[in-house]
Amino acid sequence: MPFSRLSEQKRRPTFYLLLVATLALGIWQGVLNAPLNTETYPLGIIGFELARTTSSAQAMIASWSSETISTVWLSLKLDFAFLLAYGLTLSLACFLLAKRLQPKSPGLSRVGKLLAWAQLAAALFDGIENLALMAVLAGWGDLWPLLAWAAALLKFSLVIAGLLFLVAGTVYSFTLSKRQ
Repeated sequence: MPFSRLSEQKRRPTFYLLLVATLALGIWQGVLNAPLNTETYPLGIIGFELARTTSSAQAMIASWSSETISTVWLSLKLDFAFLLAYGLTLSLACFLLAKRLQPKSPGLSRVGKLLAWAQLAAALFDGIENLALMAVLAGWGDLWPLLAWAAALLKFSLVIAGLLFLVAGTVYSFTLSKRQ
């Protein structure tokens, strides 16, 4: 179980530290990636992640200036720090909520524990996606856009599942505490 070796006293402070790192890196990524959102490609870097085909990815790259391509490279490198931060933050959040739900809802707690691991997997898929996108930028062949797309879909699916658990589990937890 992730974070089971982290003492009870250190879990919340660790979560808040990770949350601050995630927010700071996320804001930095947002500012850095803003110029990539164009009229032709309004999803910016996310559109690049989901391009799926070499022709789509190459069309995006062709629409970028050399300065923009440098920004994409920097963004992908910075994303390795961000994926560690958000992966650990979401994983610890799922773990903490699962522990809180354990006495009243062991089934939902098991889902949370599974999703805690899934957030770490999401970060791994994000890393694979970044490496594939770097290969696309380097012009290494046709497989990479499809690999980036598949990794991005898995990443987004796992992160969304974790976020849904955190929202639903928190609402459920507060509902239980109001009844008592």
